[in-house]
Amino acid sequence: MTMINRSVQATTPKPVFTCFELRLLDQLVKDEKDTRSRPKPLSAYLTKLARLGGYLVRASDAPQATW
Repeated sequence: MTMINRSVQATTPKPVFTCFELRLLDQLVKDEKDTRSRPKPLSAYLTKLARLGGYLVRASDAPQATW
């Protein structure tokens, strides 16, 4: 998922998540801003998924490269 996000910027989350999974992520992790009027990119849903695992979205915690 991360590699798809890095290779194709601002892609839709449809190739990665099902509609049910997208709705579930939207319900479990609320957006900080009101973004209901425009579709969210894959990166927004990857951040939501990471937040379920404990990622705190702090500026000092940059995403780690796992090779």
